[in-house]
Amino acid sequence: MWLSNVYLKTLRDYRIAILGWGLARRIIIVASLSFALETRAAALGRALREDDVERITWERLQEARSFSAADYARAVHTVHRTGRVVARFLERYDVLLTPTMAKPPHPLGVLSLSNPDSAAFLADNRSVFGELADEPRFVGVYLGVLESLRSRGVRATLADLDRFAL
Repeated sequence: MWLSNVYLKTLRDYRIAILGWGLARRIIIVASLSFALETRAAALGRALREDDVERITWERLQEARSFSAADYARAVHTVHRTGRVVARFLERYDVLLTPTMAKPPHPLGVLSLSNPDSAAFLADNRSVFGELADEPRFVGVYLGVLESLRSRGVRATLADLDRFAL
């Protein structure tokens, strides 16, 4: 079951489930990453090795291997459903303005994909998370989901997603 009780602030009336949409995007992205890395390994004529890529990339490849075709299909369905909700929003409004960064760019290394400290990443990226970075309930859910994804994988996290509900 997808989380349905945390919503984008600006689209609140349209009830977009942020975490469900985010997890769906993640499944699709890591599946595409897996395809790209497997294609590269085939071109090299050998199996991909952990030292061929950054740590976070290797972890995402392992994560991609943990979910099924049904998980991928569910993720595509969720992204499409979210697209239909946004389309309804755009029937009433001509533009959806969102900041890419609410402050100047970070120095190199701040957004390192090799940083294992999820709490620091969240705190350092208020431009992405906005007021949610200060909301203890969101931070708890965010960190819990990330830890579950890292330790248990996508399938187990999705199967037990209700435990993360706010």
